Amino acid sequence: MKECCICGKKFGMMSPGVALGPYASLDGLLICADCQSKLQEIRHNRDVEGNAAYFHGFFPAIQNEAIKTYITKVISAPSEANAAKQQRQTEADERRECLKNMLTTSGFNYEGWRITEYLGFISSEVAVGMGFFKAIAASFSDVFGIESEALGDKLLNSKQAAFDRLLGQAYDKGANAIIGIDLDYTMFGDTLVGVIASGTAVKIEKQSF
Repeated sequence: MKECCICGKKFGMMSPGVALGPYASLDGLLICADCQSKLQEIRHNRDVEGNAAYFHGFFPAIQNEAIKTYITKVISAPSEANAAKQQRQTEADERRECLKNMLTTSGFNYEGWRITEYLGFISSEVAVGMGFFKAIAASFSDVFGIESEALGDKLLNSKQAAFDRLLGQAYDKGANAIIGIDLDYTMFGDTLVGVIASGTAVKIEKQSF
């Protein structure tokens, strides 16, 4: 009678067993429903420690090294995924902190700081759809073109988006500051307004006197 290649449980007519894994080295190896369920729980990051202890308890009796290797790989996958996720979160937090502390100016120097490296010209663009003009025409306060609140908010948000992208480009270049920042608006036909932010990415360091 066939049995589970992990725990040794005998298979019956109602529980014939399932294939252990997709690799050629595991061809013909079957596991019981309990072992299959525990492997699935590990794959879904549920009770990894408890299920790992369950499988490790059978390792001394398992002679086939391919089985041990496969189970070890399944057990380690959630830990590796969690580590990768944590690494991504750490990198995102570091990026966010650097962007928050990045110095910016429309001038070309910082008092008390020294530029140590010029990393190149950078620019970012954000396009604003103008189809909403008709919809908000009634919100203009008079015929002399006083800015509507809706239009002002949309342009302000676009300006901030362009600026944020500029900061991101500077960070990607290894900069900790941007000099010569310029913000411009340009029309693309009758339907789009482009918000363009530009500057020079630099590295700076505090001067000691």
